[in-house]
Amino acid sequence: HLKEFSKNPNKGYYKHALNTLDGAALMLGEMETLKLLNQTIAQRSKDMPDSILILPINKDVVSQKFIGWVAGVSDYVIIASTKLDESVEEKMYLVKSPEEGFTPTVYRLWITEEKSPERLKVKKIGEGKPQE
Repeated sequence: HLKEFSKNPNKGYYKHALNTLDGAALMLGEMETLKLLNQTIAQRSKDMPDSILILPINKDVVSQKFIGWVAGVSDYVIIASTKLDESVEEKMYLVKSPEEGFTPTVYRLWITEEKSPERLKVKKIGEGKPQE
């Protein structure tokens, strides 16, 4: 569950709550979540045509059908997989983008022992999609 603060030009700051879709699916059911998502997308595209909608999903919680539907309506698809050993390492797969000439790309993210803002490291490790 993430929270975001935005500036409303007429009223100052206001708060948005952002929940993962898998969390909504667990609370409401997948079909109800997809119906609400469809309504949200339709309203946003009308009210804010240039906006970007970010739809985080934990693929281990929802069905493949649910993931397929969300990926189908999304402009961008980013899949992350986390490995927890003595340290945290994450692979981030950028698998879909509307950008011309886009190639799926894989990045490795990890945390070093440094006690500084630079301790989060990112490295491009190749091209491709995640393995099942």
